[in-house]
Amino acid sequence: MVSAPVRIRRALIPAAGLGSRMGDLSDSLPKCMYPVAGIPVIHRVVENARLLGATEFVVITHFKEDLVHEYFRTVLIPRFKIEVTFVRQEALTGLADAIDLGRPFMDEPFAVILGDDITVEIDFDNVLAALERHPHAVVVEGVVPEQDPAKLRQACCVTRDASGRITRIVEKPKRDLVSVRGTGLYLFRPAIFAAIRETPVTPERHEREITETIRLLAGRGLAYAEFIRGQNVNINSIDDLLLASDTLSIFNRASIRVAGV
Repeated sequence: MVSAPVRIRRALIPAAGLGSRMGDLSDSLPKCMYPVAGIPVIHRVVENARLLGATEFVVITHFKEDLVHEYFRTVLIPRFKIEVTFVRQEALTGLADAIDLGRPFMDEPFAVILGDDITVEIDFDNVLAALERHPHAVVVEGVVPEQDPAKLRQACCVTRDASGRITRIVEKPKRDLVSVRGTGLYLFRPAIFAAIRETPVTPERHEREITETIRLLAGRGLAYAEFIRGQNVNINSIDDLLLASDTLSIFNRASIRVAGV
């Protein structure tokens, strides 16, 4: 019999990105502070982490980090009653290195939600249940169906077996696309940090990519993927930002109608 899904107390948010493909916005705001339906991306990220149960946060910052600190201090901490530790990523050497900065704070299962990842109409119960169901798993990555080849080439493609175990994962694939896209949501056990240290730097980007870490773990049968019940947008362009705003606005209007307001 499967026990109740685990709860997550701690979340790490990588929010150091520059957003170099976002035009004039990238000169004035860190990527996690871009407005989506009137609120910064990171506001929605914190809301989603709270749905997982997180009350303690580690936020990885770099560009214009004072703006991120101020928004947490004046809005997010008072509203959600959360504890936050900020860690600066001095050199932007990849997502795996950003996550590794959380090593001193994570001694139990924890969530990572990227600071440029928006998901609405979400239900995390099955993702949490997957971590509980596979006690040997080091990672459960949230995935979504995706038919758009352009979006698949900007993210990672994931192939999994009937149990959810990842059998293949490729970052920004140029060919052999599969219609399952990885999102910016991960549940990790602390063993992820040892795997990150094993992960080589990619020759193309000279960065340590978390997809490569997951690929190593998949080869050992320790990586799983579970479909997120929600609409996910990873913000890589102005078009993605507009799509995220439209998606969230539609969801908010529907929620108001359901509430009878």
